[in-house]
Amino acid sequence: MNESYWQKTTKHPCFKQLNKDIKTDILIIGGGLSGISCAYQLKDTSKKITVVEKDLLGSHTSVHTTAKITLLQGLIYQKLVKYYNIEIAYLYYQSQKEALQGIKDLINKEQIECCFKECVMSLYSDDLKNATKLDKEYHYLKLFGEDIFEENKHLKMISLKNQYLFHPLKYLYALVEKCQNENIDFYEHSLVHQIIRHKDYFKVKVNNHTIICKDIIHATRYPFIKKGLYFLKMFQSLESIDLKQKTDNQCNLSIDLIQSYRPLKNHALIINSNSKDWFGQDTIPLRGLPYIGRYKEHEYFIYGFQKWGMTNSFLASKIIKDLYLNKENAYTSLFSCHYFSFNYSKMYFKQMIHHLYLGYIKLHFIKKKHLNKGQGTLMKINHHLLAVYLDKQGKYHYFSPYCPHLKCLLMFDEKHQIWHCPCHQSIFDCYGKLIEGPSLKNMKKRK
Repeated sequence: MNESYWQKTTKHPCFKQLNKDIKTDILIIGGGLSGISCAYQLKDTSKKITVVEKDLLGSHTSVHTTAKITLLQGLIYQKLVKYYNIEIAYLYYQSQKEALQGIKDLINKEQIECCFKECVMSLYSDDLKNATKLDKEYHYLKLFGEDIFEENKHLKMISLKNQYLFHPLKYLYALVEKCQNENIDFYEHSLVHQIIRHKDYFKVKVNNHTIICKDIIHATRYPFIKKGLYFLKMFQSLESIDLKQKTDNQCNLSIDLIQSYRPLKNHALIINSNSKDWFGQDTIPLRGLPYIGRYKEHEYFIYGFQKWGMTNSFLASKIIKDLYLNKENAYTSLFSCHYFSFNYSKMYFKQMIHHLYLGYIKLHFIKKKHLNKGQGTLMKINHHLLAVYLDKQGKYHYFSPYCPHLKCLLMFDEKHQIWHCPCHQSIFDCYGKLIEGPSLKNMKKRK
């Protein structure tokens, strides 16, 4: 289910499940690009490093991406100027530029075969209001020194050369292999469900075993822990992707949210509201910048890449390494975990309130009584509210309607055949099995 092009074109190496109690110096929670990149950056520290992943390495956000490595990230620079200042916008731009070059240098240094190629990246709009916004983005990129240019394929289109595309899973697996050569351990199907902080160490419960460690790096897409209330400072966004026949070599992103295009060798990835080959989910930080840094002594957070995880996962690994080694990094303050912008978050308040309204109020009153095969809904049966799915063989499946995370009511997405939480966007398959967190548990079955 939800298998991406990257998964279909790569053979997954197998890793064991944690089956005993262990000790390690550094525990990295999350086996996506962020966690793996951190392991790679820290491999020369002579510390014992362990990576745990609840499913397969690289099986979530990292593998459902369109894998663009670019400085063109929607309207990010003008937003940062508006809600912070131009110095912050320029610092973010510099961080992305260094990350882009850093990924290129790493691939060349390690001779990684990951379909890495240079391309032209473009933002476009056919809406007059949004076209004006692209004028602003063009202005700031010019001001920052980029050789950005305009094209006439749309009402407004701005483009940058020397941007990159690659195969994220081949890149990730190559980094894993380099880490294994340094005796870094990887465990799959190893779900962290409790973290107990002691004075000089952490006791981490994984499956039915315990990991004792000195330092923890949280490198999951979205926090499954409630400390810091980060689940209130971010929300998750889902987009759908199709694999189509190739028509162009240019990579285009619509800021009108109409359609985006990412070329492959013989095909292309299309993002629009009708796409359904697979879906990807990422976390949007309400402050407009990812959370990357030291939360408390010996504990580090990496959250909220807002769909630009290819550059930011590399950047995060460099920041975490410098923090761990007590070295200066020009971007530590910019991405620090310890500030929030109410000013920036205003643009998301309406969306957040709507999500909470759905999960806690509206869904109590929207209930269908009739289901066709392949449909799911909330339904009252014998005065009890249930989540009900009718499978394609005509069998009914009954569940608790509440998300195990924070008890929001769940919704059914017929296109993707999933249950999802409107409040914090946990995702379950049609049979109640957990696909994406923050929930750590499957939906509860009911008779």
